[in-house]
Amino acid sequence: MLAQKGVAGLLIAAPYTRRSGQPIRLTAEDLDEFVQCVVDLRRGVDLLTDRPEIDPEQIGYVGHSYGAIAGGVLSGLEKRIKAYVLMAGAAKWTPWLGRMGATSTYVDRMAITDPGYYVGHAAPAAVLLQNGHLDTTFVEQDAKNLYQAASNPKEIRWYDADHNLNEQARQDRAEWLQRQLGAQ
Repeated sequence: MLAQKGVAGLLIAAPYTRRSGQPIRLTAEDLDEFVQCVVDLRRGVDLLTDRPEIDPEQIGYVGHSYGAIAGGVLSGLEKRIKAYVLMAGAAKWTPWLGRMGATSTYVDRMAITDPGYYVGHAAPAAVLLQNGHLDTTFVEQDAKNLYQAASNPKEIRWYDADHNLNEQARQDRAEWLQRQLGAQ
């Protein structure tokens, strides 16, 4: 839908695709892989800004779950992105890691990756948070905390959906990005 409006997309592979297994293994490598993911995202912005057919003033980011966590961190570090859509994320994902069986040492080490520390520095970029009322991974309070932490301009939208969201969320996301990025 966005490509028909002249929007180009760059999709990166999540860091855990470099190896087989789960996205989070609750090992020391998880932090290194998360940091590498954020570096990869920034290198992706480098690639986009070097392309003559890409307007470097009109770059957006869309991330879901792990991608929303990484995007929340990215939003405080990367000022070349004009709009961030963070779907099914949380201000602090480390409590979820603890519920998944992580040790307190692991959780403490991973705490530097909590998006709530970064998303407050996203401005001047706009931030859209999309969340499902039926999400059991990151519950409503997790999303509300991320919204509270985010800088302005920001918006939060709720859907009668689980962690994967739904078609209405997809349509809303596309329309919001078109407005933010000036796509015709």
